[in-house]
Amino acid sequence: MFAAGFATGMWFSGGIYFVPAFIGLNYPTHVAVGTSSAQMLLVAGLGSAVLTANGYQNVAILVLAGVPMLTASWLRAKLSLVPAMVS
Repeated sequence: MFAAGFATGMWFSGGIYFVPAFIGLNYPTHVAVGTSSAQMLLVAGLGSAVLTANGYQNVAILVLAGVPMLTASWLRAKLSLVPAMVS
């Protein structure tokens, strides 16, 4: 099941495909990164809701993984607005 979940995430819903596709469609980088992050947030939220409804809630994992993920998503979107330094 782990391998199936990993493969599905990498090939069908991963930001590794969304961000370049959006940039190829001339979306600004910060919009592409933000859209990919929002998609991940939606999928993670739905998965968390299902697990919570079935009694598998773990607040420690929420704090240790969820909060840093939200912070990193916000920071990536902000950093995408910074012009790249070319040397």
